[in-house]
Amino acid sequence: MESLKLRTDGETIDLDKAAADQAQIDARAKRVILVDSSGNIIKGTPIIEERSGADLVANVLTLQNNSESGNPVSVWVDLQLIATADYTVTHLSSSSTIEFTGISPGSGTEIKVRYYI
Repeated sequence: MESLKLRTDGETIDLDKAAADQAQIDARAKRVILVDSSGNIIKGTPIIEERSGADLVANVLTLQNNSESGNPVSVWVDLQLIATADYTVTHLSSSSTIEFTGISPGSGTEIKVRYYI
């Protein structure tokens, strides 16, 4: 793909190849609809929290959400997707926590958490 025409608010914008590729990635990411095994739609608005290793207390990160029990969570450390075996998510009444069990992010580490509401 050499370019992409993006329409927004009635305006057409020409994007170069790199911007077009990123726009397609972003657009696909925003079209995610989560369904359970019966085909029922689960909440599907993606939220990304950008934090650092300095926010950890005893290898536990507290998220700023309101109990999103049952919705998927994905975690990146320094832009690398972390296997679910390396962390445990606990949904509490006022927030969720992520305990890193297989890795120990340092204080300067970039942490991104994506969950759905």
